[in-house]
Amino acid sequence: MQWGCLEQQRSRARLAAAAERSRRRAGRAARLRAREARRLLSFALTLASGIALTQAVWGWQAAWIGVGLAALGVLIVIGATTSRRAMGRLQASGDASAVAAALTFSFIVRASLLIGIVFLMTVKPPLEESLLAIAAAGGVGVLLGMPLRRRQAVRAA
Repeated sequence: MQWGCLEQQRSRARLAAAAERSRRRAGRAARLRAREARRLLSFALTLASGIALTQAVWGWQAAWIGVGLAALGVLIVIGATTSRRAMGRLQASGDASAVAAALTFSFIVRASLLIGIVFLMTVKPPLEESLLAIAAAGGVGVLLGMPLRRRQAVRAA
């Protein structure tokens, strides 16, 4: 009889612990969703203020603005595709080192493109120089990230 009561208490304790873990996970997921919403709102407000400033001051004929917006689109595509693929691989294999290398490479390329966009915004060069600056920034990012790719390939082999 005592054994049965003891087992019942242990079972209740296990259920309570599982419920607590589930509540923590739900809270973590809600915080992540809120963080993502703030991030998207921040990006939207930044983009809207840039568009308003472009409309008010420069107009759309300035070549550096089009190149900067195109580079921003490339940033979004790189971030979305790399992150989606990396998270899929992480869920499938559980190998965090390969995923970390891919995400770090993506981050380096995107950061260098952002530096190129800031360069365009400060210097305001004509079309040819704008294209050259963004190409150079992307190239520097790829070159800086190449050792990560090589290390990943060596580990996989």
